[in-house]
Amino acid sequence: MAVCISAVICTFNRSSYLQKAIQSLVDQTLAAREYEIVVVDNGSTDNTRQTVDEIFSTIENLRYIYEPKIGLSQARNTGWKAAKGKYIAYLDDDAIATPHWLATLVHDFEKVIPQPACIGGKIDPIWEADRPQWLPDSLLPYLTILDWSSEPSVIDESQYIAGANMAFTHKALSLAHGFQTKFGRQGKKLLSNEELALQNQLRKQGFDIYYNPKVLVRHHIVVDRLRQKWFIQRTYWQGVSRAFLKASEQSPSRLKRWRMSLSSLLNLLRSPQPIILSLLPNKNSRCLEARCRIANITGYIIGILAAKD
Repeated sequence: MAVCISAVICTFNRSSYLQKAIQSLVDQTLAAREYEIVVVDNGSTDNTRQTVDEIFSTIENLRYIYEPKIGLSQARNTGWKAAKGKYIAYLDDDAIATPHWLATLVHDFEKVIPQPACIGGKIDPIWEADRPQWLPDSLLPYLTILDWSSEPSVIDESQYIAGANMAFTHKALSLAHGFQTKFGRQGKKLLSNEELALQNQLRKQGFDIYYNPKVLVRHHIVVDRLRQKWFIQRTYWQGVSRAFLKASEQSPSRLKRWRMSLSSLLNLLRSPQPIILSLLPNKNSRCLEARCRIANITGYIIGILAAKD
Protein backbone atom coordinates (compact mmCIF):
# COMPACT_ATOMS: atom_id res chain seq x y z
CA MET A 1 0.00 0.00 0.00
CA ALA A 2 1.27 3.46 -0.90
CA VAL A 3 1.99 5.96 1.86
CA CYS A 4 -1.10 8.10 2.47
CA ILE A 5 0.28 10.75 4.83
CA SER A 6 3.78 11.92 5.75
CA ALA A 7 4.41 13.25 9.27
CA VAL A 8 7.27 15.76 9.15
CA ILE A 9 9.23 16.93 12.20
CA CYS A 10 11.71 19.74 11.64
CA THR A 11 14.25 19.90 14.46
CA PHE A 12 17.25 21.83 15.73
CA ASN A 13 19.20 20.80 18.83
CA ARG A 14 16.25 19.36 20.76
CA SER A 15 17.07 15.67 20.90
CA SER A 16 15.33 15.03 24.25
CA TYR A 17 12.08 16.59 23.05
CA LEU A 18 12.47 15.04 19.61
CA GLN A 19 12.48 11.56 21.10
CA LYS A 20 9.04 12.18 22.65
CA ALA A 21 7.68 13.67 19.43
CA ILE A 22 8.83 10.72 17.32
CA GLN A 23 7.49 8.23 19.84
CA SER A 24 4.07 9.89 19.68
CA LEU A 25 4.11 9.29 15.91
CA VAL A 26 5.25 5.69 16.28
CA ASP A 27 2.27 5.15 18.60
CA GLN A 28 -0.37 6.35 16.11
CA THR A 29 -3.50 4.25 15.59
CA LEU A 30 -3.14 4.59 11.81
CA ALA A 31 -1.52 1.50 10.32
CA ALA A 32 2.24 1.96 9.96
CA ARG A 33 2.10 1.05 6.27
CA GLU A 34 -0.18 4.03 5.63
CA TYR A 35 2.16 6.73 6.91
CA GLU A 36 5.80 7.68 7.18
CA ILE A 37 7.78 9.78 9.66
CA VAL A 38 10.24 12.24 8.15
CA VAL A 39 12.71 13.91 10.51
CA VAL A 40 14.39 16.97 9.00
CA ASP A 41 17.50 17.86 10.99
CA ASN A 42 18.12 21.57 10.39
CA GLY A 43 21.82 21.73 11.22
CA SER A 44 21.75 20.28 14.75
CA THR A 45 25.01 20.01 16.67
CA ASP A 46 23.71 17.83 19.50
CA ASN A 47 22.96 14.09 19.40
CA THR A 48 19.89 14.40 17.17
CA ARG A 49 21.20 11.98 14.52
CA GLN A 50 22.24 9.48 17.21
CA THR A 51 18.78 9.68 18.80
CA VAL A 52 17.08 8.86 15.53
CA ASP A 53 19.53 6.14 14.47
CA GLU A 54 19.82 4.31 17.79
CA ILE A 55 16.52 4.69 19.61
CA PHE A 56 14.33 4.29 16.53
CA SER A 57 16.52 1.94 14.49
CA THR A 58 13.73 -0.65 14.20
CA ILE A 59 11.07 1.77 12.92
CA GLU A 60 10.83 0.96 9.23
CA ASN A 61 8.60 3.88 8.25
CA LEU A 62 10.99 6.54 9.61
CA ARG A 63 13.45 8.55 7.50
CA TYR A 64 16.13 11.05 8.55
CA ILE A 65 17.12 13.98 6.32
CA TYR A 66 19.87 16.49 7.07
CA GLU A 67 19.19 20.06 5.90
CA PRO A 68 22.27 22.27 6.46
CA LYS A 69 20.69 25.58 5.41
CA ILE A 70 19.34 27.13 8.62
CA GLY A 71 15.72 28.26 8.65
CA LEU A 72 12.43 26.65 9.66
CA SER A 73 10.75 27.40 6.34
CA GLN A 74 13.71 25.90 4.50
CA ALA A 75 13.46 22.74 6.61
CA ARG A 76 9.71 22.49 6.10
CA ASN A 77 10.15 22.79 2.34
CA THR A 78 12.79 20.07 2.41
CA GLY A 79 10.32 17.90 4.30
CA TRP A 80 7.36 18.15 1.96
CA LYS A 81 9.49 17.85 -1.17
CA ALA A 82 10.95 14.58 0.12
CA ALA A 83 7.63 13.23 1.41
CA LYS A 84 5.90 10.29 -0.25
CA GLY A 85 2.40 10.96 1.09
CA LYS A 86 -0.40 12.85 -0.64
CA TYR A 87 -0.94 14.66 2.67
CA ILE A 88 1.82 16.34 4.67
CA ALA A 89 1.42 16.80 8.43
CA TYR A 90 3.80 18.97 10.47
CA LEU A 91 4.50 18.36 14.15
CA ASP A 92 6.88 20.57 16.13
CA ASP A 93 9.87 18.82 17.69
CA ASP A 94 8.67 19.85 21.18
CA ALA A 95 5.08 18.70 20.62
CA ILE A 96 3.37 15.36 21.24
CA ALA A 97 0.67 14.07 18.91
CA THR A 98 -2.34 12.30 20.38
CA PRO A 99 -2.79 8.69 19.15
CA HIS A 100 -5.58 9.45 16.62
CA TRP A 101 -3.84 12.53 15.19
CA LEU A 102 -2.90 11.15 11.77
CA ALA A 103 -6.05 9.05 11.41
CA THR A 104 -8.21 12.12 12.07
CA LEU A 105 -6.27 14.19 9.54
CA VAL A 106 -6.65 11.53 6.84
CA HIS A 107 -10.37 11.22 7.58
CA ASP A 108 -10.92 14.97 7.31
CA PHE A 109 -8.91 15.35 4.11
CA GLU A 110 -10.90 12.56 2.46
CA LYS A 111 -14.38 13.20 3.89
CA VAL A 112 -14.73 17.01 4.22
CA ILE A 113 -16.28 18.53 1.08
CA PRO A 114 -14.85 20.57 -0.53
CA GLN A 115 -11.49 19.16 0.44
CA PRO A 116 -9.51 21.66 2.55
CA ALA A 117 -5.98 22.58 1.50
CA CYS A 118 -4.91 22.90 5.12
CA ILE A 119 -6.16 21.28 8.33
CA GLY A 120 -5.07 21.95 11.90
CA GLY A 121 -6.41 21.68 15.39
CA LYS A 122 -6.22 22.34 19.07
CA ILE A 123 -2.90 22.72 20.88
CA ASP A 124 -2.87 22.11 24.63
CA PRO A 125 0.04 23.20 26.83
CA ILE A 126 2.39 20.97 28.78
CA TRP A 127 3.56 23.39 31.45
CA GLU A 128 7.12 22.60 32.58
CA ALA A 129 6.67 25.08 35.43
CA ASP A 130 3.64 26.70 37.01
CA ARG A 131 1.96 29.32 34.87
CA PRO A 132 3.12 32.72 36.19
CA GLN A 133 0.47 34.89 37.80
CA TRP A 134 1.61 37.79 35.63
CA LEU A 135 0.86 35.92 32.38
CA PRO A 136 -2.47 37.12 30.89
CA ASP A 137 -4.59 35.06 28.52
CA SER A 138 -3.91 37.57 25.74
CA LEU A 139 -0.28 36.42 25.53
CA LEU A 140 -0.96 32.67 25.53
CA PRO A 141 -0.96 32.40 21.70
CA TYR A 142 2.72 33.37 21.74
CA LEU A 143 3.32 30.06 23.55
CA THR A 144 1.57 28.20 20.70
CA ILE A 145 -1.56 27.45 22.71
CA LEU A 146 -4.59 27.26 20.42
CA ASP A 147 -8.28 26.54 20.98
CA TRP A 148 -10.62 28.20 18.48
CA SER A 149 -13.78 26.20 19.14
CA SER A 150 -15.23 22.89 20.29
CA GLU A 151 -16.62 22.12 16.82
CA PRO A 152 -14.90 21.60 13.44
CA SER A 153 -15.27 24.45 10.96
CA VAL A 154 -13.76 26.31 8.05
CA ILE A 155 -11.90 29.32 9.50
CA ASP A 156 -11.55 32.77 7.97
CA GLU A 157 -8.72 35.32 7.87
CA SER A 158 -9.29 36.31 11.51
CA GLN A 159 -8.10 32.86 12.60
CA TYR A 160 -5.14 30.67 11.73
CA ILE A 161 -3.69 27.19 11.97
CA ALA A 162 -0.53 27.05 14.11
CA GLY A 163 2.65 25.47 12.81
CA ALA A 164 3.00 23.01 15.67
CA ASN A 165 -0.10 21.19 14.41
CA MET A 166 -0.89 21.65 10.73
CA ALA A 167 -1.29 19.55 7.61
CA PHE A 168 -1.61 20.26 3.88
CA THR A 169 -2.34 18.39 0.72
CA HIS A 170 0.81 17.82 -1.30
CA LYS A 171 -0.99 19.41 -4.24
CA ALA A 172 -1.64 22.63 -2.32
CA LEU A 173 1.98 22.91 -1.19
CA SER A 174 3.15 22.39 -4.76
CA LEU A 175 0.78 25.02 -6.16
CA ALA A 176 1.89 27.55 -3.52
CA HIS A 177 5.57 26.59 -3.87
CA GLY A 178 5.69 25.79 -0.17
CA PHE A 179 6.77 28.15 2.59
CA GLN A 180 8.38 31.49 1.86
CA THR A 181 11.90 31.30 3.27
CA LYS A 182 12.00 35.00 4.17
CA PHE A 183 9.54 34.14 6.95
CA GLY A 184 9.95 31.71 9.85
CA ARG A 185 12.61 31.11 12.50
CA GLN A 186 16.16 31.78 11.37
CA GLY A 187 18.67 31.03 14.11
CA LYS A 188 18.09 33.49 16.96
CA LYS A 189 15.67 35.62 14.91
CA LEU A 190 12.15 34.87 16.14
CA LEU A 191 10.56 35.62 12.78
CA SER A 192 7.17 34.02 12.21
CA ASN A 193 4.09 34.25 9.94
CA GLU A 194 5.36 31.68 7.43
CA GLU A 195 2.26 29.58 8.14
CA LEU A 196 -0.01 32.63 7.92
CA ALA A 197 1.52 33.73 4.61
CA LEU A 198 0.91 30.27 3.15
CA GLN A 199 -2.64 30.05 4.48
CA ASN A 200 -3.45 33.51 3.08
CA GLN A 201 -2.07 32.48 -0.28
CA LEU A 202 -4.14 29.30 -0.33
CA ARG A 203 -7.31 31.24 0.52
CA LYS A 204 -6.64 33.61 -2.39
CA GLN A 205 -6.40 30.54 -4.63
CA GLY A 206 -9.88 29.49 -3.49
CA PHE A 207 -8.96 26.78 -0.96
CA ASP A 208 -10.46 26.29 2.50
CA ILE A 209 -8.56 26.22 5.80
CA TYR A 210 -10.18 23.79 8.23
CA TYR A 211 -10.00 23.56 12.03
CA ASN A 212 -10.89 20.43 13.97
CA PRO A 213 -10.28 20.34 17.75
CA LYS A 214 -9.95 16.56 17.57
CA VAL A 215 -6.75 17.08 15.57
CA LEU A 216 -5.04 17.51 18.92
CA VAL A 217 -1.41 17.84 19.97
CA ARG A 218 0.22 18.86 23.25
CA HIS A 219 3.05 21.35 23.25
CA HIS A 220 5.82 21.76 25.82
CA ILE A 221 6.03 25.20 27.41
CA VAL A 222 9.69 25.33 28.37
CA VAL A 223 10.78 27.22 31.48
CA ASP A 224 12.97 29.65 29.51
CA ARG A 225 9.85 31.07 27.85
CA LEU A 226 8.14 31.84 31.13
CA ARG A 227 10.04 35.08 31.58
CA GLN A 228 8.71 38.57 30.87
CA LYS A 229 11.82 39.38 28.84
CA TRP A 230 11.03 36.50 26.48
CA PHE A 231 7.50 37.77 25.84
CA ILE A 232 8.76 41.28 25.12
CA GLN A 233 11.30 39.89 22.66
CA ARG A 234 8.74 37.56 21.09
CA THR A 235 6.15 40.32 20.58
CA TYR A 236 8.82 42.57 19.07
CA TRP A 237 9.62 39.93 16.46
CA GLN A 238 5.91 39.37 15.87
CA GLY A 239 5.71 43.06 14.97
CA VAL A 240 8.61 42.65 12.55
CA SER A 241 6.95 39.57 11.05
CA ARG A 242 3.61 41.39 10.70
CA ALA A 243 5.37 44.18 8.81
CA PHE A 244 7.22 41.76 6.54
CA LEU A 245 3.97 39.97 5.69
CA LYS A 246 2.17 43.22 4.90
CA ALA A 247 5.05 44.39 2.70
CA SER A 248 5.09 41.02 0.92
CA GLU A 249 1.35 41.00 0.23
CA GLN A 250 0.81 44.71 -0.53
CA SER A 251 4.20 45.87 -1.93
CA PRO A 252 3.84 49.44 -0.60
CA SER A 253 6.13 52.13 -1.98
CA ARG A 254 8.92 53.58 0.16
CA LEU A 255 6.80 56.69 0.78
CA LYS A 256 3.81 54.56 1.78
CA ARG A 257 6.00 52.65 4.22
CA TRP A 258 7.12 55.85 5.91
CA ARG A 259 3.48 56.90 6.20
CA MET A 260 2.50 53.52 7.65
CA SER A 261 5.25 53.68 10.26
CA LEU A 262 4.38 57.27 11.19
CA SER A 263 0.70 56.35 11.53
CA SER A 264 1.57 53.51 13.91
CA LEU A 265 3.73 55.80 16.03
CA LEU A 266 1.05 58.52 16.19
CA ASN A 267 -1.62 55.98 17.17
CA LEU A 268 0.55 54.90 20.08
CA LEU A 269 1.21 58.46 21.19
CA ARG A 270 -2.49 59.31 21.08
CA SER A 271 -3.12 56.64 23.72
CA PRO A 272 -0.28 57.16 26.20
CA GLN A 273 -1.57 54.72 28.83
CA PRO A 274 0.56 51.79 27.56
CA ILE A 275 3.63 54.00 27.62
CA ILE A 276 2.91 55.05 31.21
CA LEU A 277 2.24 51.47 32.31
CA SER A 278 5.39 50.22 30.62
CA LEU A 279 7.50 52.66 32.63
CA LEU A 280 6.15 51.52 35.99
CA PRO A 281 8.38 49.18 38.01
CA ASN A 282 5.49 46.72 38.46
CA LYS A 283 5.64 43.24 36.91
CA ASN A 284 1.91 42.54 36.83
CA SER A 285 -0.05 41.44 33.76
CA ARG A 286 -1.24 44.94 32.78
CA CYS A 287 2.30 46.31 32.74
CA LEU A 288 3.55 43.31 30.77
CA GLU A 289 0.77 43.70 28.19
CA ALA A 290 1.73 47.37 27.82
CA ARG A 291 5.42 46.57 27.34
CA CYS A 292 4.56 43.88 24.81
CA ARG A 293 2.28 46.22 22.89
CA ILE A 294 5.04 48.81 22.63
CA ALA A 295 7.54 46.13 21.62
CA ASN A 296 5.15 44.89 18.93
CA ILE A 297 4.60 48.38 17.50
CA THR A 298 8.32 49.09 17.61
CA GLY A 299 9.02 45.86 15.73
CA TYR A 300 6.34 46.73 13.18
CA ILE A 301 7.77 50.19 12.54
CA ILE A 302 11.31 48.88 12.12
CA GLY A 303 10.08 45.98 10.02
CA ILE A 304 7.95 48.02 7.63
CA LEU A 305 10.89 50.34 6.93
CA ALA A 306 13.35 47.48 6.46
CA ALA A 307 11.12 44.98 4.65
CA LYS A 308 11.76 43.88 1.11
CA ASP A 309 8.98 42.86 -1.28
